[in-house]
Amino acid sequence: MSYHRLFAFLDENNEIIFSEPDEKHLLKVLNYQIGEKVEVVINKELYLAEIISISPILKARAIEKIDFDPELNAFVRLIYSIPKGDKLDLVVQKATELGVGEIVLLNSERCIAKITKEKKEKKIKRLREIAKNAAEQSHRLIVPKIELVLNDIDDLSIYKDNEFNYIAYEKEFSSKTNVLLDDLDKLNGKEVNVLVGPEGGFSEKEVEIANSFNFKNISLGKRILRSETAAIALLSLFNFYLN
Repeated sequence: MSYHRLFAFLDENNEIIFSEPDEKHLLKVLNYQIGEKVEVVINKELYLAEIISISPILKARAIEKIDFDPELNAFVRLIYSIPKGDKLDLVVQKATELGVGEIVLLNSERCIAKITKEKKEKKIKRLREIAKNAAEQSHRLIVPKIELVLNDIDDLSIYKDNEFNYIAYEKEFSSKTNVLLDDLDKLNGKEVNVLVGPEGGFSEKEVEIANSFNFKNISLGKRILRSETAAIALLSLFNFYLN
């Protein structure tokens, strides 16, 4: 039997409580009553819980721990140049479904849209809500971390010591070797950084800087993909090999 899944918290009495939007959804939309069951994730652990109170607040108690781990066998971080329009919402949603552990936003040279300091808090809050909903829908045990906005390509230096850094580069298709395919069987248990550019791609200078920080050029094929398609296609590959 399939149950609705939510991320939840414990109060001082070790009873399960929910965020205000989730409580409203369970009571007003799904019409949950005392005695009904819901799956809850608490501190990366999954439980089957039973509703024990709906007033004054919704509460539940755990009745069974569920041994289930849908997470990837590596920590995959998507570093994504900010696209225009609502494409970022789509990429955050799909990246979450595909198992990323963190999404870092990058104001790269050819980004049409930028996230300024003034807009950061509001934008990040919205993206976290999208990620949370996607994590619940896809039955994950974590919500990807979203908090870091890099000002330019030079800020990638914080990842220079990582062994498995990759940059999707449209001019790499002419290479006779595929670095990523050679590395796939080495990624279990590792930290993996994946860098994807905006609509206009990365400049050659940006690619050179990324390369200096140990980001290896990889190809996604001979066709030029849209920014959001490239991110989803690349993460799908990791999802397949690391599940």
